Amino acid sequence: MAKKFKLLIPLTTTGRKGITLVKAEKIPTLQEYLPKEDELLLNLKVQKGRIERELEYNPIVRKLPVDKFNQVEKEIRKLKSNHHFIKKSFDIVNDSDLNTPLVQIVQV
Repeated sequence: MAKKFKLLIPLTTTGRKGITLVKAEKIPTLQEYLPKEDELLLNLKVQKGRIERELEYNPIVRKLPVDKFNQVEKEIRKLKSNHHFIKKSFDIVNDSDLNTPLVQIVQV
C-alpha cells in the first residue's frame, strides 16, 4: 500500500530564517478544496511525463473566493501567528518533497 500524502503549507516566518510547515488537514476551510489522493496520483503521473518531455511542471490549481481565502489565512494565523502571508496564493507540498508544489491555492 502506498504511503498517504501528508499535505503541508510552507510558510516563511517573521524574524527567523527558514520555513514553518502547517499541516493542510488542520485548516478546516481548506478541506473542501484539497484534491483527493487519486487526483494527486494522476496529476503526478501526468507531470512526470511532462518533465520527461522537458515541459513545465504544473501543480493542481484550486481557486478560492476572497472570503474563503481570507478565512484560510485566519485559520493559519491561529496556528502560526508569526508567519509571513501577504501573497494572493500559496503552495501545498508533500512531506517527501518540500520544493515541488502539488497544489497551488489561488485567491480569485
